[in-house]
Amino acid sequence: MPFEAQEVERFNDALSLWPEPYPFLVMRAVVQVKKEGRWYVATDLVTHVADQGKTREEALRNLTKGLQEHYEVLLELAPRKKGTTVVEIEV
Repeated sequence: MPFEAQEVERFNDALSLWPEPYPFLVMRAVVQVKKEGRWYVATDLVTHVADQGKTREEALRNLTKGLQEHYEVLLELAPRKKGTTVVEIEV
C-alpha cells in the first residue's frame, strides 16, 4: 500500500475511535451579531453559517454548534482520493 494511502487509512482509523462530534481545535471566527426584532442573529462572515437566539450569548452558542456541524459535514464529504489527508495547521 502506498504511503499516502496508509496515512489516510491510519487517520480514518484514529478518527473512528473518537465519539462524535469529532474533536476540533479551538478556532477563531469572524462573526457579526445583529438584533433583528426580538432575535439576535449571529453570522460567521467566512462560511456564512448563521444562527439565532433570544440573547446575544444564545445566538453565539447556537452558531458555535452550527459551525461544528458544518465542519463535520465538510470532513465527511471531503474526497478521499489518493494523496489527500487531513492535517492540523497552526496559524
